[in-house]
Amino acid sequence: MAASPTLQELKNQLNNKKLSSLYLFFGEETFLIDLYIDKIKALVPDMDFPDFNRISLDGKTAPLTEIADAVDGFPMMADKKLVIINDSGAFKGKLAENIREFYISIIKNISSDTVVIFRESDVDKRSAVYKAAAKNGTAVEFARLGDSDLAAWVIREAASAGKKITRANAELLVSVSDRGLETLKNEVSKLSAYAEEEEITAPIIERLASRSTEAKVFDLCDLITAKDADGALSMLEALKTNKTSPFSIMYLLYAAFEKALKAQLLSSRGEPFQSIAAALAVPKFAVQKYLKVAKTFTEKELTQLLILIPELDLSIKRGAVGQWQAVERLVFTGLGKDRSNEKV
Repeated sequence: MAASPTLQELKNQLNNKKLSSLYLFFGEETFLIDLYIDKIKALVPDMDFPDFNRISLDGKTAPLTEIADAVDGFPMMADKKLVIINDSGAFKGKLAENIREFYISIIKNISSDTVVIFRESDVDKRSAVYKAAAKNGTAVEFARLGDSDLAAWVIREAASAGKKITRANAELLVSVSDRGLETLKNEVSKLSAYAEEEEITAPIIERLASRSTEAKVFDLCDLITAKDADGALSMLEALKTNKTSPFSIMYLLYAAFEKALKAQLLSSRGEPFQSIAAALAVPKFAVQKYLKVAKTFTEKELTQLLILIPELDLSIKRGAVGQWQAVERLVFTGLGKDRSNEKV
């Protein structure tokens, strides 16, 4: 995935060591936000006067006067100072007029000897404060990377740890792990430490990688496909013990069955793996998993499961069935066992 214009602008500024006076960082990928804040810190040393030159404020609790003083104050024995404001809430859609005007004024009047970073968890791009920040500084959204970019990142991270990993195995690790970069970094570090050879292989990943909820639910789907009732119930109990949301399980099973049905239909038309992978938005190795599910169920059975899930969701919301009872009913329907009248 190509870098967005604002992210590329940020990279250019760092490479050229020419910083904006204002940055607004937001988005789900907090690992990257931390990374770029650290890069900016490296270009704005505190010169052993952190109280004056490296100020971090909790925007939720800091009085506006403290924020103004931090931004307006002069650096001590340094060319620049850095002010980081965390979760100010200034970029939300609805603000009191005085607060909105305060932050717009701050943004428009930052002196050349100050770098201000707003790190926000809630941003409305339609808000006046956001528009002021985008116009007067560098606003960057750090969205979750797609699977392809994550796999490329895993390959680079493994190389930095002195290990090799193939593209297919990088995609496998991404598919079974939580997709945040911090989690993947820890996984690569762990797998690199355990890999006796130079390469992180599929067996190592399967044996040692911590599996995400999504991967565990797909394991449940595999057990349903294999008609392994004992294994499916054991997995369901493990998910319940881990306090996994029953709604998440149903949603993820719905996604798996939906992809299996699509794979089944595309395969019956003679579509190649690459086309099926593109249509499902999954790596090519994952197509085989969905085709395995598709071979176990008829088109009618998959369609019935896809109809059943929203029906169970509605029954839960109406109080006609308990959440875990609904999940068990779904699992046993997939196993070909009728437990619709059985009390759980």
